[in-house]
Amino acid sequence: MKQPSSIPPEYRPWLENLKSRIRSAQIKAALSVNEHLIRLYWELGQMIAERQENAQWGTAVVEQIALDLKEEFPHLTGFSRSNLFYMRQFYQFYRNADEFVQQLAGQIPWWHNILIFTKSDSLETAQFYLSATLQNNWSRNVLGIQIESRLHERQGQAITNFAQTLPQPQADLAQQTLKDPYLFDFLAMTPAMHEHAGKMNFYLSAEDDLLRTETDNPSIGIILCKSKNRVEVEYALRDLNKPIGVSQWILTQNLPAEIQSAFPTIEQIEQELSEPLIKPGS
Repeated sequence: MKQPSSIPPEYRPWLENLKSRIRSAQIKAALSVNEHLIRLYWELGQMIAERQENAQWGTAVVEQIALDLKEEFPHLTGFSRSNLFYMRQFYQFYRNADEFVQQLAGQIPWWHNILIFTKSDSLETAQFYLSATLQNNWSRNVLGIQIESRLHERQGQAITNFAQTLPQPQADLAQQTLKDPYLFDFLAMTPAMHEHAGKMNFYLSAEDDLLRTETDNPSIGIILCKSKNRVEVEYALRDLNKPIGVSQWILTQNLPAEIQSAFPTIEQIEQELSEPLIKPGS
């Protein structure tokens, strides 16, 4: 894109630095929210485990918790019966681990965590995969392959200095963190529609002011949500001067049946995680 003559030559590198700072802030925000979510799951797992151990609460109580939380937070999938049991297992698995291992778990998505603590036979093995995931920015699929192939046995003690040399998670893993559906639900549950619209108006203003050039059209915002109330949306957008659209997130409802069936539900993925990676006799 040709730079207008009125723009100083040092503007372009300054802009690139600004973009880098924005991306860095986005990554830090995603990791911070993920850490809070994992900490919440840890605390819920601890509360459930202690009640079951000290007050002899049975499985029926956990099922009741899931029903009551579903009633209070109807759009959240993170407090399903299956996930509550994963939280309990998460706490029980790492309860005797040192703080460093617990900090590692807070830096990766929940689905990565489930895969690690359900497939690891010891804290040492779990720490290996937690650290390796962070160092290599593994996707969940790659992590599953490494666990299935028992990478920790093949590499032995070759990787032993993560505590001293572990780098901060890179952008790829942070993006995967933000795509985690449990995290997505956790983020989307509380703001009202007008708050979403107000924030979108702010972001669009910043985008137009800082990044848009003279040859670009005004930025357009689209808010995706699971449901929308037409009256609420109309009032929320009435006095905003930025082009903002609100769309109900119904992609999977509109897909052809043969394509819909190819996408697993969260419950199906949870069930998949509870099954052994290597089938007997395979």
